[in-house]
Amino acid sequence: MTETSPPQDPAELTRHIETRFHAQHRERIPVPAQTAERVETVHFGDLALPEGACGTWTALYTGLSEFLGDLEGHVRLENDVLFPQFEPA
Repeated sequence: MTETSPPQDPAELTRHIETRFHAQHRERIPVPAQTAERVETVHFGDLALPEGACGTWTALYTGLSEFLGDLEGHVRLENDVLFPQFEPA
């Protein structure tokens, strides 16, 4: 599969990111998110470690917490700071 280079115009680049990447994420994320929510509800209720969790489990939860925080910050930065700069007035 060949990729075309992204647009150079900032407004076009913003639309390219939103349609190419964000749309795919919105389309694909619901199924694993729903599965994760079911597992979380049945087993844990949140990202709180169970009592006596091993080092591997602790590392997993620490990594997941960091990832979720980074992802939320990234999306917020794009939506609130980056993209508005390129929208027509």
